[in-house]
Amino acid sequence: MSNRKNVIESIRYYLELGFFEDYRSLSDEELLNAVGQLKIEKDELKQEVDYELGSDELLYELSSDYYIYPLDKKRVFTIGVDHLYGDPSAPGFQFSGYVQLMNLLSQISRGKLLPSEMTDMGLRRFQFTLDGNKYELEPNGFSDDPLVLAEDVNSILLPQGYQFEQIDTNPDADLVLLTPEEKQKLEQERGLKFRTPKYWMLPDIVEWLRLQEPSWAFSANYWDRSTEPVKTLLELSAKQGN
Repeated sequence: MSNRKNVIESIRYYLELGFFEDYRSLSDEELLNAVGQLKIEKDELKQEVDYELGSDELLYELSSDYYIYPLDKKRVFTIGVDHLYGDPSAPGFQFSGYVQLMNLLSQISRGKLLPSEMTDMGLRRFQFTLDGNKYELEPNGFSDDPLVLAEDVNSILLPQGYQFEQIDTNPDADLVLLTPEEKQKLEQERGLKFRTPKYWMLPDIVEWLRLQEPSWAFSANYWDRSTEPVKTLLELSAKQGN
């Protein structure tokens, strides 16, 4: 089977899972060109483009699922290494940050998470309305961490049969809303790897680190998010085979 046919079949696979909805009526060649253009535009932003639409080089770039599904920005949000390993300039716990994160999650939620009336309740808690019901959350992470907030929201989405899942792209992660059946298909049929939920619940981990190394700096926000403790944590985790 030619690489072109493989790529087209891969794109159509994701079409069946609700990705690239705007392209559903396109022919195979139109679909390939539309997704190829998304890839070119994405790489142009990183100044990494050295191929043209329809070229063998572009087909090679689209030969992996990990380069196809993230191109649908209505379904996928990619979290870079800065979010995963901490940012010293992070704002800590701020209501405005949680509002921005909820908006981000809404954009990729397939219409399942459309909160309104978000209200700051103080003490790191906020309230919102979803489908006529009021919910209150006390986020387990900082207001710049979409992965942790997604885990907090998952319990609310569970009755709808959807969950925010974290596709492991090492060291980054792709956040996407899936049903259990869709996740299983992607694991078994496409070989995608998923991160274990709640892998980044910071407070307990950081408290343990503080007890091991009292010299590590802590701020009023509980942790100054410097990268040194995280680097050490990752090294310890690797030694333990986690």
